[in-house]
Amino acid sequence: MSDETTNTKVIVIEDECTIYDVSDFKESVMHHIDNQMNIIFDLSQVSKIDASVIQLLLSSKIELEHKGLEFNLKNCSAKASEFIRSISCDEALLLAIEAPLNP
Repeated sequence: MSDETTNTKVIVIEDECTIYDVSDFKESVMHHIDNQMNIIFDLSQVSKIDASVIQLLLSSKIELEHKGLEFNLKNCSAKASEFIRSISCDEALLLAIEAPLNP
């Protein structure tokens, strides 16, 4: 789902998203970044996530910031939030839930 009027793409991460899925996921994310789109990652449907996906989220955040675009997380599932906190990435990622990078 994308909102063309605001140049924003919502990417819903569903079910399990692990190293086995990250390559395809990365291609999609980079396509939207290359097309100068703000990205909202919806993690409400995540049942399992691993460090490879967190690494992609962090690198996406950096790339979006570099291009002056917005990175945001929406509706983190309990499993996603728990994992993000367990690897100490909550400050880098979960703060993006409440505060967009470019207010």
